[in-house]
Amino acid sequence: MGFYMDGTRLFIVLIPQTITILSFAFIAYKILSRRKDKTSLLLSSFYICMVIGFIINLISLSLISLEILVGNLIKVFYYTVFYLILFSFIFLVLFIMSISSVNTLTNSKIIASILIIYGISSFLIVCQPGGIEFIDENYTIYFNTNLMISSYIFIFISIIIPSFYFSLKNKDKITHPSLKKKYKLFTIGLIVKYLDLYGAILYNSWHNPLFRIIWSGITSFLLVVSAFLIYYGVGKNLRPVK
Repeated sequence: MGFYMDGTRLFIVLIPQTITILSFAFIAYKILSRRKDKTSLLLSSFYICMVIGFIINLISLSLISLEILVGNLIKVFYYTVFYLILFSFIFLVLFIMSISSVNTLTNSKIIASILIIYGISSFLIVCQPGGIEFIDENYTIYFNTNLMISSYIFIFISIIIPSFYFSLKNKDKITHPSLKKKYKLFTIGLIVKYLDLYGAILYNSWHNPLFRIIWSGITSFLLVVSAFLIYYGVGKNLRPVK
């Protein structure tokens, strides 16, 4: 069977995710082209990790259409995509901590330890037995209730709480009106990014046709907008908040 993708699937999957990949890659390039210090590397790693996850997702969809990927091999790709996307957010947390001038992040071993602990924890969450299943012959994936709830709790505790804790600390240190306005954009970007992550998990857990149609239409928009809000809010002019 040759490669086939109808207009609906082209609009829902290929075009939006390609735009997302190009947008994230562009932002990562802009960050690294300005400077390559620790803070820049942390933020760019968030974007790069997301790009890799989205590229693998597009590759897996193409291979499924070509009937090259079947059965459990497809699950390996889906597990990998979910893991990379979930793992990418620890770089965003570390970035926020770094612009807060958190002293512990001056030690590379501390950063490596945080990444290893979070990486292992993310792996245990994503790869729990029976977490991802297929619900039809088209390999539509389904996150079971345990995976959905444990992912929500894990993200809230390890990502959302520290992100906004250090973000609020940063906000209190900013006095210049223009910088306050930019930091507000950054905070909005964070909120939208986390809502999009929660929505993506719900999309794969709750197979309500209306919700899936609506979410398919807005998720790439939310991803791209939040990515640029984070970049133009803080990432474009990286420096610790004193």
